[in-house]
Amino acid sequence: MAVFSFNEANDLKLNRQNTASNHLTESLAKEGVLENYQIGKPIGQGAYATVYVCYHKATMKKYAIKIYQKVKLNDSMKRKAVQREIMALKRIDHPHIIKMYDLIETGK
Repeated sequence: MAVFSFNEANDLKLNRQNTASNHLTESLAKEGVLENYQIGKPIGQGAYATVYVCYHKATMKKYAIKIYQKVKLNDSMKRKAVQREIMALKRIDHPHIIKMYDLIETGK
């Protein structure tokens, strides 16, 4: 999972409901993975991941969290593509490009 600063303009996308997000949040909370974040509604989805709005529990600052589904990364090329994406996001520091703040890895 990668945690990014949240663009307030994306608030319009928050009206979408998804029951899978409730299941995911409960599952990750049980594992103790998201002890610092409260996951909200989904705001986007791609081939390997879903992006959710989330809040840092201590500061209540709004972020976006991108949760990669490892089950969809079933071959080495897909895993390498995600690793390259994460490495690139770690290096980016620009005021007009989203910044990655945290990286959390789980077994799932």
